[in-house]
Amino acid sequence: MIRSNALATAVTITRSSNQQGDTRTMADTFEYKILVSDADDETDEETLNTHGAQGWELVSAVADVRANEDEGGGGDGEDDDNVPVTVFYFKRRGAGVA
Repeated sequence: MIRSNALATAVTITRSSNQQGDTRTMADTFEYKILVSDADDETDEETLNTHGAQGWELVSAVADVRANEDEGGGGDGEDDDNVPVTVFYFKRRGAGVA
């Protein structure tokens, strides 16, 4: 199962130029999206390209282990209680400053 979460935040970037007294502040808004793909999913080039076409930039991909959310997953302490997943972190420039 692929799960996706998106959140938006504002980031302020301050730039200084070499000219005396010329300091500009630029505020950009970025959206962040987290896509979690477990071992049964195929997160392939097409999925990543679709996100890219929507303006999402892949920032990082991390292998992780999550608790099994299936019913009957047990809680008996056996290894099958954990599921390997890949977590994809995306960002894109937002529509404007909030």
